[in-house]
Amino acid sequence: MNTARFRTLATMLHLATAPLVATSDAAAAPELGELQGVWKASFNNDTSRIIVQMRDGNLGLWDSDSGEAISGELGSLTAKGQYVVDSGARRVLIGFEDGKSRVFDFKNGQPLSPPLDASFMEHRAPAAVFTPDGSRVAIMDKGGSCRIFEVATGKRVADIPLPAGSEEREIEPRILFTPDGKTTLLLDPTGTLHKLDAEWKRSGSPMVHPNKSAYHIAASVSDDGRHAVTFDSPGENGPDGELQLWDLATCRPLGDPVSDQNGISGQFLAGNDRLLIAPGRGETRVVKIPSLELEFKLPRHDNVEASRALVTADGSKVFSFGYDPNVRLTDLGTGKHAGIFSSRARIESILTGPDASTAWLVYDNTAFLLEGHHDGYVIRLDLKTMRPAASLRLTDYLHRTILSPDGTRLMTHTGGSDRERVRVFDAVSLKELSVTSAGH
Repeated sequence: MNTARFRTLATMLHLATAPLVATSDAAAAPELGELQGVWKASFNNDTSRIIVQMRDGNLGLWDSDSGEAISGELGSLTAKGQYVVDSGARRVLIGFEDGKSRVFDFKNGQPLSPPLDASFMEHRAPAAVFTPDGSRVAIMDKGGSCRIFEVATGKRVADIPLPAGSEEREIEPRILFTPDGKTTLLLDPTGTLHKLDAEWKRSGSPMVHPNKSAYHIAASVSDDGRHAVTFDSPGENGPDGELQLWDLATCRPLGDPVSDQNGISGQFLAGNDRLLIAPGRGETRVVKIPSLELEFKLPRHDNVEASRALVTADGSKVFSFGYDPNVRLTDLGTGKHAGIFSSRARIESILTGPDASTAWLVYDNTAFLLEGHHDGYVIRLDLKTMRPAASLRLTDYLHRTILSPDGTRLMTHTGGSDRERVRVFDAVSLKELSVTSAGH
């Protein structure tokens, strides 16, 4: 399928003057396995649907079993920028070329909101986020504010002005929610964290990140809403990054900042009484809250770079990996070694799903790019035995690997420029499903 053919399927939208128009002939749309030039793709909550955005902005919804396009107003649209999926993968927000946005049902493709008067900021990270219950959505509008809308009615319930950021820094504003939705935080473009009340107004003292020269600042909030951390990454070979722990009851810092070379990040662990600190260089470790006293360090995988870390779905263990060909498992309750798997290649990423007894290791595929070889490998690892349970070889360049929310399917995004496609696999056997394997 060429781009021109796909473009003929799109219904151009002019939300300011006309309603959305459904695709007139969904059956004429290409099947999922025929798409080329894929830019981005995601599963819905039950893995029955896949949303795909093409390089030229065209976007559509496909049945993941039959590969057929789904009819409905999300069946064939032209979008600009990013689409954003809610945490439950039941809703999707799309920003359109005319500066409007709209929420759609991820399964049937029908609109859940009227057009929303907000246009996405250009972000590396998603420029919008849904509340945990999905009833509202916060959009970072390119006009310089954070706009909050009720999904069902489209009512704008708040418009929070954002201060201008520095051209020398790359700080993306974002909204953070606790899982229960009772605590809301706003990180503004200056790197200042604000607590928001029920009326979406700033409350308490501004929490100013201590590193004034930080290039990129992010934040995280504990599930119980008692603490937050701000942290920064100053860039390759840059100065020390800093992490600051905050008491959200008082909006005051707890202790001095933690400094590490080449950036730092923090993740709250289950129980909300410990923090996983991952620097760019040095040692990845677990510390206690609020004292930040060291509890244990994760194994090293390089003499210089810090270990990368990923917590299992049940919060009981943590993977560590890096530049060596090993992945190690550490028990988060005791800090003791819980397993190791060694191979002959460097691990690029690890995927985990609802089943905490298995994980998927994605291997780096850049070792022989100059020779024109793009082989990528995915291994499903049994965490009880720390042995491979299934493996997958991909001969095209592997851009990314996506695990479905229910952990039953794996999707790969592969291919050269303008030829990118998606392939769907059974996540247990790693055998390609007929929805994308036909004719491949």
